[in-house]
Amino acid sequence: MLVNILFFIPLKINQTIIKNRLMLMLLLSSTILLAQDTYIQCGKIIDTKTGKVLTNKTIIVSNKSIKAIQDGFINPINPGR
Repeated sequence: MLVNILFFIPLKINQTIIKNRLMLMLLLSSTILLAQDTYIQCGKIIDTKTGKVLTNKTIIVSNKSIKAIQDGFINPINPGR
C-alpha cells in the first residue's frame, strides 16, 4: 500500500509554544547537570595531615568541595556496590 505524500498537510504549530517548551527543557537539564557529584578514583593519594600514602581511594566532589573520601573504587552509578 503506497501513501501519497502530495496530500500531506503540515499542521500549524505556534512558535511561542515551541520556544517555551524548549526553554523549559534547557532549564531542567541544566539543574540536573549542576546536581551531579564527581567521583575521582585514585590509585594513590597523600594524606597531608599524617604524611601517609593511601591507596585505592575514591574522592567524591560536590559543589566544588570534597564531600567524602571512601575506601576502594566506588561505582558512581550504584554507590552502594
